[in-house]
Amino acid sequence: MIKILPQELINQIAAGEVIERPASVVKELVENSIDAGATKISVEIINGGINEIKIIDNGCGMNREDVLLSVEQHATSKIASAEDLFNIKTMGFRGEALASIASVSQFSLLSRQQADISGTKLIIENGEPCVEDAGCPIGTSVVVRELFYNVPARKKYLKTVANEYNHIVDLFLNYALAHPKIDWTLAHNGREVYRFSAADNLLERAEAVLGKEISNQLLAIEYETLYVKIFGFIGKPQIARQNKKFQFLFVNSRPVNEFIISKTIKDAFGQMIPKDLHPIYLLNLSVDPAKIDVNVHPRKLEVRFSEPNLIYQAFYRGAADVIDKSELITKISFAPMALETMQPQRSTNGFERLNFSERKIDSPDIKISTGQRPVDFGLLNFPERKTEWPYKYLGQINKAYLIVSDEKGIKIIDQHAASERLQYEKFIAEWSAGKILSQQMLFPQSIELALSEANILRQQHDTFTKLGFEIDEFGANTFLIRQSPALLSKLEPSEIVQEILKIVSDEILNEKTSAEKFAEVADDILKMMSCKSAIKFGDELSDVEAMALIEQLFKINKFTCVHGRPSVVEFSFAELNKMFCR
Repeated sequence: MIKILPQELINQIAAGEVIERPASVVKELVENSIDAGATKISVEIINGGINEIKIIDNGCGMNREDVLLSVEQHATSKIASAEDLFNIKTMGFRGEALASIASVSQFSLLSRQQADISGTKLIIENGEPCVEDAGCPIGTSVVVRELFYNVPARKKYLKTVANEYNHIVDLFLNYALAHPKIDWTLAHNGREVYRFSAADNLLERAEAVLGKEISNQLLAIEYETLYVKIFGFIGKPQIARQNKKFQFLFVNSRPVNEFIISKTIKDAFGQMIPKDLHPIYLLNLSVDPAKIDVNVHPRKLEVRFSEPNLIYQAFYRGAADVIDKSELITKISFAPMALETMQPQRSTNGFERLNFSERKIDSPDIKISTGQRPVDFGLLNFPERKTEWPYKYLGQINKAYLIVSDEKGIKIIDQHAASERLQYEKFIAEWSAGKILSQQMLFPQSIELALSEANILRQQHDTFTKLGFEIDEFGANTFLIRQSPALLSKLEPSEIVQEILKIVSDEILNEKTSAEKFAEVADDILKMMSCKSAIKFGDELSDVEAMALIEQLFKINKFTCVHGRPSVVEFSFAELNKMFCR
C-alpha cells in the first residue's frame, strides 16, 4: 500500500542527502552566514562536531516570522521562481538545510535584526518547536547538538573524532581562503585553533593559512576573456605536492571540486612537474551565474559549466602565460654535477674503462675513514662470518651498479636498491623495538608549516617521536626540530618532516584510522625514509664501501628494493656462453 510519508520522516530522508557528517552541517550554516552578509563568523565544535556545533555570525539576522519559517522544508529568501535556479548568486538556495539539520539533531537558533529590540530563540527537539523572545546581539547563532542522535543507523557511520575534526578544518580553511574579507575563528573543545582577521586580499590570507614558505613561492594570475575572469595564484614547481590538498578552486567564491581543471593546470606546467606531483593553486573563477549550474550535487560540491571547453582553455592559457613570463625553466637550479658524472670515462681504445681487477673479499672494515663521501653500512648486526665469502668484487659501473662473480656466474647489484633495502630493514627493526634511534642536532632547525600541516603535526606528535624526531612548537605554525633519526643525519630534517606530513595527510584524507591502516601508514613512512637515506645513483663508492654493501645485502637474503624492484640480476656462465654462441 502506498502511503504519504510524515513530514518528520521526509526531513530525515532529505537530511541523508544533505547532511553526511558534522562538516556538512558546518558547511550549510557557514554558507547561510555568508549569504547574511556577515563580516565575522565563528565556528565552535566539541569532539569533532559530533557532540556540538555552534556557528555565530554578525549578519543581518532574522525577525520572529522568518525564524519560524527558516526551519520549514524548502523555505528560502534566495530564490522565488524556476528561472532563479539558473541565476544563483548566493551560497545557498534550496531552503532545506535548517529543516534537515533540525530533524537529526537537538537544534536551537537565536537571531536578531538591527531594527528589533529583542531577538528570537527557537528550540527544536524530537520535531517539536519552542519559540520565545531573547536578548542577543545582531546576527544569528545556531547550535546543533548530538548529530544523528535519533538516527542510530546514520550515527554509526561517523568516523573518529580526529577524522571528523580534520574534515571540518579542511572545509573551514577552504571558506577562509574563498572569503578573505571575513573574520574567521575556529575553536575545538573550548580551545581556539585558528583565527584569521579580515584580509585586504587573497595573498594576505594565503600567507596566514598556508605559511610564508608557500606564499612566497606563488605566482599571481589574472586572466580575462569575454566569458570569464580568472584570478588568484599558482605555486612554482619546486613546491608541488604529492597530493591535491593544496589545490583550492572557487567558482564565484564557492569552493568546488573540479578534477579537469586540476589536470589542466598541471598540463600548463608541461614537464616541469613530475607525474607523481601536483601543483599548488588558489584560483577564483568569476563567471556569469547564468552560465553555470550549481544545483547538480546534493551538497553543492560540484558545478556544471554550460561551455566547459571555454573554461578549461581559459585556465590553461592563464596558467601557461604566467609560467612563460616567469621563465621558470631558466630559474630552476640543479645541484652542481661534475662533467664525468654525465658521461662515462673512456679509455684510448674507445671502450669504457671498468675496474675489473679480481679481488677476493676479506672481512671489510666497516669503520671507513676516507676522503670520499662517508657511507654508513653498519646497519644490521650480523653474526661473524666463519667461512670465506665466495664472491670476487669486480668493480662499480657508471656509479650505479656493482659487479661480483663466483664459480657460477656474475651478479649485477643496483646500489640504490640494495642500500634502500638495508636501510628499510634497520628502520623496521628499530620501529618494532619501540622507537627509531635519534641524534641531537647541534642547532635546532625551524620549520614553518601550513595550518593544516601544523594541525596534523600536533595530532601525530607521538608518531613523530617514535620515528626519532623531537619537535617543539615555536609560535603559531612554526616548530623547532631538536632531534632527528640517526640514519637520516645527512639529510635535511625539515624536508623529511614535510614528506611525512604529506603521507599522513593522504591517509587522513583516505580515512585510514584503524590500527591495521595505521600500520600501512607507518610502513609508507619507513619506506620513504629508507629511499631518502639510501645511496643514490651517481654516488661513487670505494671498494671497501661497495664490498660492505654487497656482503650485508647477501646476508639478509632479500633482493628487492622497498618498492618491489629487483636489486640483483644474475647471469650464469652457461647463459653467457649461450649469448656468445659458445
